[in-house]
Amino acid sequence: MSNENSGSVVFDSPEINLAYRYLHDVAHVEQGLNFSPPDEFELARWQMRRFERAGFNRNDLEWHLFQADAVGQVLYYSVTKQFVSDQLQFALDCVRHGLDRGLYLEMERQK
Repeated sequence: MSNENSGSVVFDSPEINLAYRYLHDVAHVEQGLNFSPPDEFELARWQMRRFERAGFNRNDLEWHLFQADAVGQVLYYSVTKQFVSDQLQFALDCVRHGLDRGLYLEMERQK
């Protein structure tokens, strides 16, 4: 589990972000998934379904923030082989401008 680039996060604090990352890594083991981009994407989709079963949907800001964090970061890494530099800014960009534009804006920030 890495705390790299965890200073600015979607969650309330870096500590909550680390707890989420821990649960994410445990879910890899529980689901029998490795850390390859395809398995990361499968896990992100699994997490989104659980989030939806908890009552969140596409009309909720929380759903879009979680999608940016769970799915968006997997897509970003798959394309660039880099981690998102500012998780909160990335998520806000994805919510404001859509996932594709959020990915592009993060790529521009990291040039």
